[in-house]
Amino acid sequence: MQRFCELDHVVVAPVGGDRQSLVSRALVQRGLERRVALRVPYFSTALQIVAESHLVATLPASLVPSTLAVREPPLSIPGFVLQSVWSERYDQNPLHRWLRTLVVQAAVDEHPDQPK
Repeated sequence: MQRFCELDHVVVAPVGGDRQSLVSRALVQRGLERRVALRVPYFSTALQIVAESHLVATLPASLVPSTLAVREPPLSIPGFVLQSVWSERYDQNPLHRWLRTLVVQAAVDEHPDQPK
């Protein structure tokens, strides 16, 4: 756990979201804090940075490509729900509806045991 906290971390912090991540909250509950070197708004950005640096990130395993080393974090981290949002003006747009359906189906295919 100590080594985990000493590493330089990339944290995904969506714009307008909570600045304290699930991992940070879990550490604070144990009286610990990790070194955050960089905050980025997207998982894809965090993955790219980790691939090209000495930094580490705690991310959903399903997002990590096989080209990166994966290790279990030394603490239990609660899950979370991803949501998609869009402007109401696109709600009835056929192309937008098609894309939303495609994204939902891809998520269901990837994780069939999760609620829709």
